[in-house]
Amino acid sequence: MNRFMIRKLVVKDWYFHRGIILTYLLAGLISLSLLFFAQSDALFYLGSILLFTVLIALGIHLAMSTVINERKEKTLPFILSLPITIQEYTSGKIVANMLIFLVPWFCLLSGTVFVVATKPGLPLGLIPFVVLLLGEILLGYCLILALALVSESEGWTIFGIVLTNIGFNLFLYYLFNASPMAGTAKNETLIIPPFAWLLAMAEGLAAVVLLGLTYRIQAQKTHFL
Repeated sequence: MNRFMIRKLVVKDWYFHRGIILTYLLAGLISLSLLFFAQSDALFYLGSILLFTVLIALGIHLAMSTVINERKEKTLPFILSLPITIQEYTSGKIVANMLIFLVPWFCLLSGTVFVVATKPGLPLGLIPFVVLLLGEILLGYCLILALALVSESEGWTIFGIVLTNIGFNLFLYYLFNASPMAGTAKNETLIIPPFAWLLAMAEGLAAVVLLGLTYRIQAQKTHFL
């Protein structure tokens, strides 16, 4: 495994997407400000929608820009002309994309938990819901990235985007209305139900499995162009 070339791929994607990271972080900070300073349910709802939209849009932007556009703009053949294997290219793409996504994701997750914990009037019972919802967005991004890398197709990637957005809305409804923890959202004290732990572990495991399968499928390809 040529770690030097993998590191170069990661640095390249970070360099070319540093503006994107800052833009989405700024938009995320605006959403957190709306959540914290909102004096009405409408503004709080707007801040929530903006927060989710920022993270979902970031995932879409990264998958399309770092994977699909490289093929469309004919830069992929140049990259593969370097002393790098398909496995190393895949490793670089997965590491770069996950790092670029996880930095804003973790910042906004931490910021949202802080808002819920410190804003008067918000029940601490919302915190597990925040973690699970943002965890679902992270899992959805892993699916989109996996489809982009494996299919190398804009169409399949768009299908993944549609699927994950529908899935997020269904998960949001289920979590607050039909799940075993639905009634805990208004708890004034922070109590993490066993079901929340189970869901969080399932999200993490599913994300790891998706990325692992992506690497395995890519490693078995006999052609890449």
